[in-house]
Amino acid sequence: MPRLFTSMLIGFVDFALLFLYDSGYGLDPLYIGSSLFLGKISIAFFQFFFGWVSDQTTTKIGRRKPYIIAFSPLMSLSFICLLLPGVFLGSTTGGVPMFIWFASFNFLFQGLYGMLTAYQSWLAELFPVQQRPKVSMIQNILNFSGTSITALFTMVVLTDLEDLLKVDPSAIPTNFLVSTITVAILVTVFLYTTAFIMPVEKMEPIQTNMKEDFLNLIRDKNFLKVTLMIGLASFAWSMIGQYMLSYTEEVLGLGGFQFYIAAGLIIVMTIVSVILWRKLITKIGKKKPLLILLGMAAFIMLFSLFGLIPLSNYFIFGSIFVAGIGLSLGAWNIYPYLIYADLAEDSQKRGKGTIKAGIYAGFPSIALNLFQAVSLFIAGVILKLPDYGFVVGSKSIGYVLWGPITSVVLIITLFYSRKYIELDFSWERSHKTE
Repeated sequence: MPRLFTSMLIGFVDFALLFLYDSGYGLDPLYIGSSLFLGKISIAFFQFFFGWVSDQTTTKIGRRKPYIIAFSPLMSLSFICLLLPGVFLGSTTGGVPMFIWFASFNFLFQGLYGMLTAYQSWLAELFPVQQRPKVSMIQNILNFSGTSITALFTMVVLTDLEDLLKVDPSAIPTNFLVSTITVAILVTVFLYTTAFIMPVEKMEPIQTNMKEDFLNLIRDKNFLKVTLMIGLASFAWSMIGQYMLSYTEEVLGLGGFQFYIAAGLIIVMTIVSVILWRKLITKIGKKKPLLILLGMAAFIMLFSLFGLIPLSNYFIFGSIFVAGIGLSLGAWNIYPYLIYADLAEDSQKRGKGTIKAGIYAGFPSIALNLFQAVSLFIAGVILKLPDYGFVVGSKSIGYVLWGPITSVVLIITLFYSRKYIELDFSWERSHKTE
C-alpha cells in the first residue's frame, strides 16, 4: 500500500529536483550537485543504521512499525519544504540561502525515507522464497505507477512552472501546491494504514551488536559482491532519473500532447517490464534476466546521442527512447529488495542464526547511495560543460553525454555481474520443488 505514494515522493526527488532548482530557481549546478550528493549520503547512513536498529527492536507491535509511526509525518513535512521553497523563502532565488534550504531539507527528507525503508524487511520475514518474486512484482507495479504519475506530473506541470518561477519564485501555481501537499499527506496515511494492517513479525529476538553484525556482513563475500553490483548499477539509474525530464524538455523539445504520449509510454512499459521480468525470474532464475536487462539498458542509453542530429521533430525518437528507459527501469526495480531478502535467508541457511532482514536490506544502501551521490554530483558538474554549437539552443553538451556515460557504467556492471555474483541458490530450488 505505501509503495504507490512513497514512490511518488522519491520520484519527485529523482525526476524533478535538478529541473526544479536549475530551470525554475536558477540555482548554480554545482550547488545542485552538492545538495543531491548530501541527500544520498544521508540515505546511505540512515537506511543502514535504522535497518540494524529495527532488527534489535522488540515491541508489542513488532520491529518495524514503531519507526513507521514515528517518522512518517516528519518525512511528509520535509518533502513539502523541499518541493515548495518559494512558500517559505519568498522571492529569494539562487544563491547561498536557496542552497542551504535545498541541501538541508534534501538531507532530512532522504534520511527519513531511508529510515522508513525498514518495512521492506517484511519481504524476508513474512513471505517464503517462492512468493517473493510475485510480491516484488506487485510492489513494483505500484512503485512504478507512482513513479510514472510523478513523471507525467513533472513533464506537464513543471515545464509551465519553470516560466512562472523565473518571474516570481514565490508564485507557486495552485495545482503544484495542492498536489505536493496532498501526496505528502497520503503517504503518511497509507504508511500508517500498512502499519496497522500487517501482522507482527513472528521471529526470535535478535540480540547482537553492530560491530558483530557488520563483521558478519563483511565475511559474506557474495553479499559484498552483490552490494557492489547494485552500487555500480545505481550510478547509472540515478543519472538516468535526473536527466530524463531535462533531456526530453531541453534537447528533444517535446511539449504539450507529446508529453502525455511519452509519459503514457513510460507507465505502460514499466508495468509490462515488471510483469515480464517476474515471469523470467520465476522460469530461469534471477541472474540471466539481470544480464539481459543490463545489456538492453546499456544499448538504449547510447541513443541519447541522437540529440546531436538536427531534426525538425524528435517525437518518434523521443517516444522510443523514453519507452526503452521505462522498460529498463521497470525490470531493474524488481531486483534490489528481492535480492536482499534472498541473501538474508541464505545467510541464515548457512548457520548465521536468525534472519537479520533489516541490516541485509540496510547495509547495501551505503554502497548504493554513495554511488548515487557521486552520480548526482557528476550530473551537476557536467551541466557546466560548454555548448559546442550542436546542441539545441545554448544548452551544455552534458545534456547529451549523460547517455553514453551511463551506458559505459552499465556495461561494466554487466561483465562484473556475469563473472562474480551468485543470485540463484540451491536451497531456493529445493523450496520451489517442495
